[in-house]
Amino acid sequence: MRIKIFSLSVVIATLYSCNSTPILKGEIEGAEFDKIHLCKIINEYYGQYEPIDSAMIVNGKFEIKLENISPQKYFIGNGTIGGSFFIEATDMEAKGMLEKGSNNRDIINWKVSGSPLQDIFATYTHKSDSIAQQKKMDKLSKQFYAAREKGDREIMKKIKDEQIKMIKASEPFIEDLNLKTIADNKDNVVGMYLYFSKQFRKFEYHTVQDITEGRKRIEEFGEVAKQSAYAEKMIQTLDDYEKCAIGNVAPDITGIDTTGTTKTLNDYRGMYVIVDFWSSGCKWCRLETPNLLKAYNSYKDKGFTVLGVSSDHKKEKWLEAIHEDKSYWDQILLERKDISPTMNKYCITGIPHIILIDPDGKILEKELRGEDIYKKVAKYIF
Repeated sequence: MRIKIFSLSVVIATLYSCNSTPILKGEIEGAEFDKIHLCKIINEYYGQYEPIDSAMIVNGKFEIKLENISPQKYFIGNGTIGGSFFIEATDMEAKGMLEKGSNNRDIINWKVSGSPLQDIFATYTHKSDSIAQQKKMDKLSKQFYAAREKGDREIMKKIKDEQIKMIKASEPFIEDLNLKTIADNKDNVVGMYLYFSKQFRKFEYHTVQDITEGRKRIEEFGEVAKQSAYAEKMIQTLDDYEKCAIGNVAPDITGIDTTGTTKTLNDYRGMYVIVDFWSSGCKWCRLETPNLLKAYNSYKDKGFTVLGVSSDHKKEKWLEAIHEDKSYWDQILLERKDISPTMNKYCITGIPHIILIDPDGKILEKELRGEDIYKKVAKYIF
């Protein structure tokens, strides 16, 4: 009878343990704020985060329940000051120290235990930092900001030149590390994260075939990795690329021309059209004006035109640039609310973004530059 009672108590204890919610226990030093936020990372490069939970800091300590947490990299901080690491549904501990980052801004340097994913990522980061001589790089960055405060441009240039030399020297070794770490971790979220952040954008997705190849590369990962937020983001991106792939009909665009009249891309059906996404403050956009002008002047009487699509926030700056560059083809200015949706529809990550569309509205060419602008138009118009 005692054996049965003991067995029952073990079962109850096991069930309780299995049903308990994992917790992130944290400590933080040097921070003056009294609340900590757990945030999803929306855009790591631009520091965009979405708070999903929070906890009060009491005597430098806090606890956050990791209920229904999906394994990925999260930002932990007060919304702006903080640091990121991998979190998964397991009991974890994190000790944070407020420090100055390489850009001379406050950050929280987290030391984390309890997460196998973070252990893998920490090992990768240590190797990457070693190859890139990150400590020396950070020291040079601090010297650069100090020189900038003094207005010493000579020292600033010297430091930047040294950093560029270091980056170029380490790039092939970093690339080898990235590929090896991804290959060794195709069954977990870290491998998918590194593929997403270090490799995915290196490929072009202009054609349906490019997109199909992109999907195949994702399928090479294990099931757990393919269930991650990073796989979801890449698949969504490929879906978006497919909508504006070469051979497909270009999504419509609506803007206001220089006379205040509403125009759309669909107004140009029946003509070959180069669509030039640009803005007045984009140096590289305006350097393409002579190439656009050459194509425009050569073929404007043969069923061809250019449509400039500007993302300028100030109409006067847009008009000023048109007059300065003498880019007197059709130009439209996107309303501010339409800028982001339009860029997303065309999967534009940077401007200039120049494409060629046929009379049926189908995309013929993408990412045109330099002499290729004229040559590609000449290829279709005889």
